[in-house]
Amino acid sequence: MLRPGHLGVFRDEVWRAWGLLLEDLAEPVPSYQIDPDRAAGGCYHAPVTTVVPFLLQFALAAAPAPVVIPDRPEALRFEELRFEVPDAAALRHVLSNGVPVYVVEDHALPLVDVAVAVRSGDWVDPLEKAGRASFTAALVRRGGTASRTPDDFDEQADFLGAELASVASSTRSGATLNVSSSSFGEGLELLCEMIRTPRFDPARVATARDNLRESLGRRTDDPLAVLTREWSRLLYGPGHYLVRELTPRHLDGLTPEALAAFHRATWRPESMVVAVSGDVTTTDALARLETCFAGWPAGAGAPPPWPPPASTFPPRTGFYRVERDIPQAKITLGHLGAQLKGWDDPDDAVLEVMSEVLAGRLLRRLRGELGIAYRTDASFGTGLSAPGVFEIFLETENANAARALREAVAEVRRLREEPVGEPELAFARKSLIDRFPLLFDTAAEVAGRFAEDDYLGRPHTYWTSYRGRIGRVTPQQVQRVAQRALQPDRLLAVLVGKWADVMSGAQAAGIQLDALVRAPVVQLPERDPLTLEPH
Repeated sequence: MLRPGHLGVFRDEVWRAWGLLLEDLAEPVPSYQIDPDRAAGGCYHAPVTTVVPFLLQFALAAAPAPVVIPDRPEALRFEELRFEVPDAAALRHVLSNGVPVYVVEDHALPLVDVAVAVRSGDWVDPLEKAGRASFTAALVRRGGTASRTPDDFDEQADFLGAELASVASSTRSGATLNVSSSSFGEGLELLCEMIRTPRFDPARVATARDNLRESLGRRTDDPLAVLTREWSRLLYGPGHYLVRELTPRHLDGLTPEALAAFHRATWRPESMVVAVSGDVTTTDALARLETCFAGWPAGAGAPPPWPPPASTFPPRTGFYRVERDIPQAKITLGHLGAQLKGWDDPDDAVLEVMSEVLAGRLLRRLRGELGIAYRTDASFGTGLSAPGVFEIFLETENANAARALREAVAEVRRLREEPVGEPELAFARKSLIDRFPLLFDTAAEVAGRFAEDDYLGRPHTYWTSYRGRIGRVTPQQVQRVAQRALQPDRLLAVLVGKWADVMSGAQAAGIQLDALVRAPVVQLPERDPLTLEPH
């Protein structure tokens, strides 16, 4: 079928018509296609001189009208995007033991995704047991189950073509399954075994511990990892759960018994939420999940406190550097973000638009106009129980680092001092609104987004009102929150790069680096990759 605007399809149809015609002419004519009334050799086929013009006339008649492409991308015009947020209530179900489940059917492909999130993560670990939550989650998948050895479990997963994983982050743990719909039942049984009765096989635990020990020695090799570590330590303090890292002294405590005890204490059904999506019926998915969770008792004792605690560390301000002989300097600057009063805080949307404006300005100025940065990004994070993080990231030649920093700080000040023009603000609002449907682009994203609402306590109405809140943001509101939330005189900046080249570039540009953040430049010590203690 010819589709307007699809020139490739149109071309393929023409050539296909020609190919079929030539095949017909090359084949012997069966006797039943001979027309006895046309004994002079006439046959069922129409003459080429008749068929070809007919086919060409048909094909060309169906050709789309030429598309006029404007000279400038700004002149492109598109139809208004129509998108409605799915009805979360219609997708939410609750198992008999109280576990919320979101099921989004999508029968386009014979695949099913299942994600289980549990309120466990790095924030639960005390400083002396750093790494326990992440190591436990990793071994949930790798360590076998009560009824299967690790090798048996791996073999069965491979036989089903099922992808099973488990992982922990700073504020959550969980497990996932991706499997063909024909093997959904058996795949879900594996997932349920995995999260309910992990074996923590001693041999697998020992191997994972040895591999982890070996990898610790490379932690200071990656400049970006060094930047992230030092920035976080200066912002939150070395003991905060967002900063704590495992060291060799923690490895000895990661025994099968310790992992099993942590799993029992934190991987509790009452702390879980499930998202199911793909080629499955809601009725079948819920029935199988009921079987999965049947008889799983609630955890003994109180669950880990939620939400995670806020940092009490006073963030450091100033300019800090780490020496690395690399061609591009990597820089992070910023400070703590904002703490909202609730999910309906009116400043939430204003801060998001402000962040979009700043990111756009940095991109245009540093990459488009000056051409001195390879990468730029800016985000202003918010939180409910603790402030988020305001962060600008820059990657530039060492010699251009001072100029890039100067321009970034200037843009932060400009947001405070000048109202954003309406055309620029309209572009930022439209960018956020136009990207919004991508948050619900697949069935897995729909189920996961609404499951995350349950996990965080975020109302589903947050999404239904999102575009309206973004669309109402004004220049005056952006300047008001910028003056309150952005603190260019209290910035924390960390640079990883070749300092001699950075200084040469600063001197050539007439820039005093310590004046940019109004604090002297401090060189941070090198750290031992195993212990992370300063040399």
